[in-house]
Amino acid sequence: MASHVYKFLPPDRSDFFSNLTLRFTQPTELNDPFECLPQLKEIDVDEMLEGVIKRTSGKILSTAKSPVDAFSKFMMIEGGREIMSKQYKADPSLLRDIFFQKFKNNLATSFGILSLSTRSDSPVMWSSYCSEHKGFVVCFNPDHSFFQHQYNDNPDIGQLTDVIYSVDRPSVDINSVQIPINLLLHKDIDWRYENEKRLIRRLDCATKTIIKDSVPVCLFAVPPEAVTGVCFGMKCPSEKKQQIIKDISTRGDLSHVVMSDAKLDYNQFRVRMEPIIGVAVVKV
Repeated sequence: MASHVYKFLPPDRSDFFSNLTLRFTQPTELNDPFECLPQLKEIDVDEMLEGVIKRTSGKILSTAKSPVDAFSKFMMIEGGREIMSKQYKADPSLLRDIFFQKFKNNLATSFGILSLSTRSDSPVMWSSYCSEHKGFVVCFNPDHSFFQHQYNDNPDIGQLTDVIYSVDRPSVDINSVQIPINLLLHKDIDWRYENEKRLIRRLDCATKTIIKDSVPVCLFAVPPEAVTGVCFGMKCPSEKKQQIIKDISTRGDLSHVVMSDAKLDYNQFRVRMEPIIGVAVVKV
């Protein structure tokens, strides 16, 4: 386990140290359009329709008011199966489009992802996620219980986990009605420089949800003991930096937080942390 994990934040999240909340982002709102979208295994249209009918016919037939009505509904189901079979076999892309739309809708309402990194020295990440070095990086202790399984987590989520980088997208069966959690941990190999770790939580367990641009933003409270430091970007506006320093200084539960400035490495294309004078050094 890395000694620290890092969250890159833009300057408009300078309120973090006053409210200690982080967004767990819906996969559909992340910056990679491939995020959490699988490849589909080879589609057998008839087998797929059989699965759909098995899941829905019982509910439909249970509404029948008489044997005649039940027979009528049964014929309606079979007729629908025949029509859909012809349509999907003629144009398989229709089936894929329907699946992905429903899959995305499910993703957007089920799980949130907190993306962290084991590195703080990437100029690309400082530029991409900290508004061109105007933001800041928060340091966390990955051994804190916040990054462990919680009582209200599903059995297969809630543990800080390495992202898996690969060329191929994970595959799922079109009849799958649940989101495979491992799908939320895969990214294209081109992203491997980020050394990402993810913490996945149920969105309905958020501490607070606000609406921004018509999208729910699900915020989770972060224990102050989980925070170990902050590093200000090389172009962080003075007023933002002073606000953060003030917020940390006025909270008794953040007295342990180490403050640093980001500096250019003397020899490599890297960003280094330089502790602010008078503040204890944090090992990174």
